[in-house]
Order: sequence, then structure tokens, then C-alpha cells
Amino acid sequence: MLAKRNSITFRIWLTMNALLLICIVSLGSMYLYHEADNLEDGLRSEGRTAATTLRSAISLSMLNEDYSSISPLAYSLLDQPNIQYVIVRDQAGTVVNQKGETFTNKELFIETVPLVYFNSDLGEIEIALKKDNLLSKQRDLYTYTILIMLIVSACSMFISIILSRKLTLPLKELMAATKAMSEGKRHIQVKEVGTNEVHSLSVVFNQMATTIEQNEDNLKKEVLRATTRLSEKVKQLKTLGNISQAVLKQNLSHYDVVSIILKEIKAFINPDRLSISLFEDNKDIVYIYYITHNNSITIGEVPYTDTPFEIVAKTHKPFVRNDLSMNKILPCEQVPLRQGIKSTISLPLIINERVIGTLNIGSLQKNFFNENGKEDTLTVFANQIAIAIDRVSAYESLKISAYHDYLTDLPNYRYFKASLNRALTSIKNQSNSYMLGVMFLDLDRFKIINDSLGHEFGDLLLKHVAHLIDSCVEPDHTVGRIGGDEFIILLPKIKDGNEAIQLAETITNVINHPITISGYEVHITCSIGIAIYPTDGEDADTLIKHADIAMYRVKELGRNNYSIYSPLEKDSTYEQLIFENDLRKALERNEFTVYYQPKVNIQTGKISGIEALVRWIHPEKGIIPPGKFISIAEETGLIIQIGEFVLRTACRQVVEWQKNGMHPIIVSVNLSTKQFLQTNLVKMVEEILYETGLAPSQLELEITESMTVDFNQAITTLNHLKQLGIQISVDDFGTGYSSLNYLRMLPIDRLKIDRSFISDITTNAENAAIVSTILTMAYNLKLDVIAEGVEEENQVDFLQKINCDEVQGYYFGHPLPADELEQKFPEIYDKAKLWTKVID
Repeated sequence: MLAKRNSITFRIWLTMNALLLICIVSLGSMYLYHEADNLEDGLRSEGRTAATTLRSAISLSMLNEDYSSISPLAYSLLDQPNIQYVIVRDQAGTVVNQKGETFTNKELFIETVPLVYFNSDLGEIEIALKKDNLLSKQRDLYTYTILIMLIVSACSMFISIILSRKLTLPLKELMAATKAMSEGKRHIQVKEVGTNEVHSLSVVFNQMATTIEQNEDNLKKEVLRATTRLSEKVKQLKTLGNISQAVLKQNLSHYDVVSIILKEIKAFINPDRLSISLFEDNKDIVYIYYITHNNSITIGEVPYTDTPFEIVAKTHKPFVRNDLSMNKILPCEQVPLRQGIKSTISLPLIINERVIGTLNIGSLQKNFFNENGKEDTLTVFANQIAIAIDRVSAYESLKISAYHDYLTDLPNYRYFKASLNRALTSIKNQSNSYMLGVMFLDLDRFKIINDSLGHEFGDLLLKHVAHLIDSCVEPDHTVGRIGGDEFIILLPKIKDGNEAIQLAETITNVINHPITISGYEVHITCSIGIAIYPTDGEDADTLIKHADIAMYRVKELGRNNYSIYSPLEKDSTYEQLIFENDLRKALERNEFTVYYQPKVNIQTGKISGIEALVRWIHPEKGIIPPGKFISIAEETGLIIQIGEFVLRTACRQVVEWQKNGMHPIIVSVNLSTKQFLQTNLVKMVEEILYETGLAPSQLELEITESMTVDFNQAITTLNHLKQLGIQISVDDFGTGYSSLNYLRMLPIDRLKIDRSFISDITTNAENAAIVSTILTMAYNLKLDVIAEGVEEENQVDFLQKINCDEVQGYYFGHPLPADELEQKFPEIYDKAKLWTKVID
């Protein structure tokens, strides 16, 4: 026991002495450093003082360049024991005077003082100071200081031995108490005896023991509170999750989502009053969704002005009111929300820095929302609610965009057809004898108004007509716009066709009245076709088609009227009319596309160009080849728009290919007769070249022999085109009756031999002779020749042997869309290389 106590005493003593020694050594070292530094500073100060004194005495002499008085003054400084030498230099650095020995093995301090007189730089004074005396003093200082440190250390060790004996017994008691506390024992107190330090330590220990006991009790309470708060947080997160999930459910409206949100908030905080206010930018009212005691949702409307919403929208901060009385509540608030309410809070629902609504909560208690944490929790809910409402708004906006016409905001064709299918399903499931009607409406001569007064005016007119039609129908009717000036109306439940006729008469009469838009008064009429279920069709496509047919019957018979579909309209003449109608719609609905067929130079084995060929992708009939619609397009004049579309598309595509790294290539585009006769043809071609950025030398326009009947106009137009740098070729050569003399005079570059001569060129000697003759004539006229319709290898071989320049046909490639042709280019290129003509 005694040995253990001695051990403790020794450790305490050793620790205390170690600390004392560290302090003594530290303080002694600091003292040594400080005093040694002072000695050095004193020596340097002596040198600077001497230099300054000399500077004061010689400055005027240096200014006057009188150096005779400098020497005795400098020499007098050498009488000081610590000065080794003195050097005086002028402004240029030249030594004016030097006293003392500069060459020595002793350590020196060099002090330099500038020689200035009234801001004039005259030179400098350099004084060297000996370190001998300084080093001697520093050695003495080190000796005395170390001696003192040793004496103090010995004294401290003696004192620490005495003190450690007095500290042992109280410290032992403290150690035992500490050990007991570490083992989990509480209510421990030690005797508060011993030296002041030990007494203070005992007091602190007793206080610590008491504090630990209290903290353990507080910790248990905090754990209980934290568990409760965690449970509330989990409940809060679950509520937030339910709010977020609400917008992910299918086909939920604003009302549905807000209802879910209100019920979730009520289940979480169970407020006395709860509502959500939403504002629409295009209206001056606020919609209030509030939840009643039986969890039903009611919607109210109040003016935007003077509402809490207006205040929150301006500040973007919660609006809190406490200690309310009835006369303090805003008059616009709903009575069911305010009865007995003493505290209210309106929190902003913010999306993209815009307040779209508020979360409103009321309490029967005064100052209810001043409690810590309540406003923060509610703000979290407000942020999540804003996101949920914004998402459902975005979904509804997308849904409206997908199913409504952008111009008139009426249902589009997709929405109308879905409504028609639902109505057909409903009426088929009913046992009564109700009918269903579909009305197809088209404005008469709308294109003339649109072209003459502008598309902006035309859009305003369409919106006005849409409003007129919508004002004539019943609430259960559906009015849609399916494109251009065509509208369609669904009558989901009628007794007979007379109801549809009456509505048609009403609409035609309303539209017939003069319409004033932007200061222009216009008169417009409409043609309406009607199809009735089940007599005119039992499915949506048939009813729409028959209503369309009936409408075009009205157009054919003079317009400004209506007609019910009749099966007698299914004759060949009428089918032609419907085909023409489809052709017109094809332009409006962008159903035309451009295919490309390669041309190969069989003398060089290279792809020499491509021809752009129009195709009609009909939504029901698929691809319609040009041979079936070009003639009708020519008759109706639609060929001009189709031709311009093909030219623009082809030029743009070639430029795009070049941007993607393809070598420049010539694209050929066919001109129709009506296009060629247009007075603005050259201007149109020039504008397209400028718009697309295609070089004129990369465009070839193909004409037919029949276009040159009016020779003077033809040669004038062709000359203008040639001046642009465009190449000209004659298509289907050999099938017309053009004069060879005219052919000689036309500014053309190439002849295309018609496919009728190529198909049997290897078996028909007459056709072979004709082709050879055309080649000879073309070469004499310095024209290139291309053979169309080449499908077989023996045809290519024959044409190469008779020196035909280029060929085009299925042998090298079918007409393909741009992306497919791009993929086929390497294969076509490899095949073309096989036909490089070897020159003997």
C-alpha cells in the first residue's frame, strides 16, 4: 500500500517537475534570445548614430564638393572601440574618403546611411562595426542565465517534493471516486479538503457528479422527445410523399390533386380551418378550395383585390394574423372559414419566383402560429404543394396542347375522333332509337381572303368563325378544327337528321353576316356536309369520310349550303373530286416527301448526280406514285406549290449532305409545264438558292420538249436560268416532236433518253440505232447524254460501249428517302467504280 502511494507521489512529483523544467527552460531561452538581440541592436544603433553624426557634419561640404573637411571627421570616428572602418561615397558610388582597415578576419556588422541634404541625394556613409565585444558579452550572458536556470530548477524540484506529499491523500480519494463513477455509480461526493487547488478540484468533482446525474435524467427526456419528433417527421415525410404521389396518378384534374392535398394536410395537423387559394393570370378572381368537417371539398370564388393572396403575392412571405376578431377579418373571406377563428396564416405557393396560390390555415387559439417550428413545418408543406400543383398544371397544359387546336383552342382531330368513338360506344350500348350526327364544315374561298389580306388576318378570321360556330351548338356538342379552314361538329344524341339540318342552317346564317376584323369588312360563306349514324356509317372513319364527301358535293353544286350524305355520290366523277380534295389536304398536312435516285457516269465510274422525285405518303393509301397525281396537280394548279416544295427540299438536303462531309453533287429537279410558264420562275429559283445556300452550279432543272412549243418564251426563261449558273437538261428526249433546229438554239447542257428506248436496247435493233443516233447528235451539239430506266447489266455494258455518259435506273439504285440513300451511298459508290472505262 505504501509502495503504491509512493508510486503515485513519484508520478505527481515527476509530472510537476517536468512542467517546471519546461517553464524554466522556455523562460530562460526567451530571456537569452531577447537580451542577445538587444546587445546586437545596441551595437548596430551605435554604428547608425555615428554615421548620422558624420552625415550632419559633412552634408554641406558634400553638396559643395569640398571633401577636405571630411577626412578628420571620419578619422575621429575610429576612436570608438567598436568601429573598424568608415567609407564615404558620392552619388555615383565613388569612394570620397575611407578611414580604417577594410581587410580583416574579424566578423563585422555593416551599416549604411544615405547622405541627404534637403532632399538632395549626395551619396552614402558605410560604417563597419566589430563583433568582438558583442560576442564576449553574449557568452557571459549565456553563462549567467544557464547558472540561474539550474538553481531555479533545483529549488522547484525541492518544493514539488513537499507539495506532492500534501496532494497525495486527497487525490487518492478523488481517484477512487472517479473510478466508482466510471463504473456507473452515482450520488458520489468527496470531502472538500486539502490545498486550495485540491479543495477546488473536490468541489468541481462534486458539482460534476451532480451535473452528470442531472444530464442523464435530461438525456432520457431528450431521447423521449427526439423519438416523438422523429415520429412526427416520419409522419410529415409520409404526408409529403402522398402529396407528391398525387400528381403521378393518371387523369387527375386540378380539383382531384387539391382535394388529395387538403385531406393529407388535415390528417397531419388537424387544423380548425384549412383551404388552398389558386389564382389564374387571365382572371381577376381567386379560387378557394376549402375542406369541410366531413372531408368534402368546396370551391369558392373571391375577387383578387384585398385578399390575403394579394398581400402574399406582393411580398412572397407568409401573412400571419393573431388575436383576430370578426371585424378584423377581410370581407372577402368565406364565412365557413372565419367563424370563431383567432389566428390565421397564409403561406405562398411559389414556382419560378411567381406566387400561384396560398395555403391558408386558421386556428381557434390566439397566437397559435407564433409557436416555434410551426411556420417552418408549414413552409415545407407549402413548397411541396406548389410543386405538386405546378406539375398537374403542366400536365393539363400538355394535355390541352395535344388535344386542342393552337389557334382557336378548339378540340383538334385527335380529340374529336376520340370523342366520336366514345359517343358511338355509348349510343350502341343504349336500347333507344337515338342517332348521332357528324358535320364537316369548310369555309368557301377562304384561300383568296388569306392570300389577299395576309395570314395574320386569316388567323383572326378563323378564330372569329370558330367562336361563331361554338356559339351555335349545344353544351353536349363537340366543335373541332381539323386543319386550315375545316371544322367538324359532333352531335352525340339526335332524334333524326332534321336536328342536324336545323343546326347547319343556323351556322350558315350566322356565318353569312358581314364580319369586321382589323377595319376590314369581309363576307364569307361555308359549305357543310352531314353524315348520320347509323344510316351513313357505323364507325368514326366512315362517318367523317362521308360527311367530307357530302361537303364536297356542296362545293361542287355552288357552295354556301349544306347536304346530307347520299350513297349516290359514289361515282367515278365524285371519286375524282375526293382525290383532288385529298391532294389539296396533302399540301396542308405536309404529306409530300422527296426521294432521291443516283446517276452514275459509266465512263469515269463515279456518282455524277441525283434526281429529286416527289412522293405522296397518303395516311390511308400509303405511297402514291407521281403518275397517279401529277396530272391532277397540273390540272388544278397545285403542281406549282408541289414543285416549289420539291425544289426547296432538294436544295436544302444537298447542302446538309455537304455540311456532313459529302463531296459536292448535282441535284436534278423536274419542272412542270405550269411552273415553266410562271413569270416568277427565275425569281423563285434564285430565292431558293439564296435561302438554302446551294451553289447554282449544283442545281439542274429538267424540262420536257413540250415546254418549248412557245419557243421565244422558252428561250428567254432558259437564258435567265443559265445566267444564274444553273444547268438545264431535256427530259424524256425522243418522245416529243421538237424541231432539231430549236434544240440547237436552246441553252441546254444535257439530254435524257427516255426509258422506252432503253428497256429493250439489247434486243431491239431499231431502238439501239435511235439511241446511237441521239448520242451522235448530242456530241455534235456538245451536249451530255444520260439514259433513264437502266435496270440490267447488259444495258449498262451496251451504253458504255457506245460512249453514253451517264445512266440512271434501278440497276444502280431505286429512288429512296434521304436517310436511306445516305446509308446506301457506299454500296452505290463501289458498284459505280466497276464501270470505269478502260482506255486502250
